Amino acid sequence: MRNFILNIMFALGCLGANAATIDGSWQGVLDVMGTKLHLVLHLADGRCTLDSPDQGAKGIPANVLFNEGDSLAIAVPMLRMEYTARLKQGRLDGTFKQNGMKLPLNMEKGEPVRLRPQTPQPPFPYKTEEFAFTSDVDGARLSGTLTLPDGARTLVVMVSGSGQQNRDEELFEHKPFAVIADRLARAGIASFRYDDRGVGQSGGLRQDLTTEMNRQDALSALKALKGKAVAKKYGVLGHSEGGLIAFMIAGEQPEAVDFIVSLAGTAMRGDSIYVPQIMRAAGKGAQTITRQQAEAVAQVNSAKNPWLKWFLAYDPSAAISKIHCPVFAANGTKDMQVNVRNLSVLQQLLPHSDLNFIKPYDALNHLFQHAPTGDPTEYAEIEETISEELISDMVKWIKGI
Repeated sequence: MRNFILNIMFALGCLGANAATIDGSWQGVLDVMGTKLHLVLHLADGRCTLDSPDQGAKGIPANVLFNEGDSLAIAVPMLRMEYTARLKQGRLDGTFKQNGMKLPLNMEKGEPVRLRPQTPQPPFPYKTEEFAFTSDVDGARLSGTLTLPDGARTLVVMVSGSGQQNRDEELFEHKPFAVIADRLARAGIASFRYDDRGVGQSGGLRQDLTTEMNRQDALSALKALKGKAVAKKYGVLGHSEGGLIAFMIAGEQPEAVDFIVSLAGTAMRGDSIYVPQIMRAAGKGAQTITRQQAEAVAQVNSAKNPWLKWFLAYDPSAAISKIHCPVFAANGTKDMQVNVRNLSVLQQLLPHSDLNFIKPYDALNHLFQHAPTGDPTEYAEIEETISEELISDMVKWIKGI
């Protein structure tokens, strides 16, 4: 889900700069119709790069058009973007231009410091090791971190949301999977989290990648870990698309898992999730969503995007109706990417079990942060990485099954 939001933000604006006489790092906030993007310029030795931390982009190169005295002009041709500025009283007073859009962009010396108090810090009271496995899809080698507390009998495989992400599911310097792995380990539960294809230490990136292939990767990880005899009981913990994959595995390969945890995993057909996101990003209301849904689906479905086509057409209801292992499922009431009504659909489809734990978490967004509105533009500004209440419930539930 998050991949869609990031693509929208990149379309709004991304820039670069260079100045031989204005060295150092400079930070500013670009306000694009209410969407605020933090941008950082790094100037040294006649070179310059740009970071867009809100989008996870670092080291974007820039061309210098003009640099003399206190004046600066740069461009990024591939983005059709220009930035001009003048140094005044220690500040860069500038103007951002892209695709006919002209916005003020002033920058101060220094880099933004973001507090992420939940990120685990060493020393750790458990062992970690690098572990690699081969995907049954095509033989690709994927690698991640195996976290092994002493005496662990249960292991959780973590599966990230849509888009290629590292093993920590890192976004805006938040590392939710690292936080979860640490809390699980301190409770005696082992875990494995891995880099998605083409990220970090994992290879195998493909243009035709789909959720189904990602499911096969997760199954391959489970098989490899069982071969290593790491634990007695195995489960899948997935976020967003990863939560959907957990449903798919539990329903279609019941022998592979003893339990699953789905955090904002979709229980509805893909187009019913994705289309409202498109309309919301375009600033359209609920009545417009209903009126234009068919047109939007047709437009998106015509795109040459294998992952999106597969996701829009997939209905997980059949798989969910066949799940008989214990299920932990959560959604935030302020989730604007997978609406909390998703849990009602899940409860209707899922066979009853006293071991299941299904809960809406009040005031949490798609990342399970406590949020003012739940809008994705808030993700970066919130210091909390993931709700401690949610983590506590997950740990208690896993230990109890």
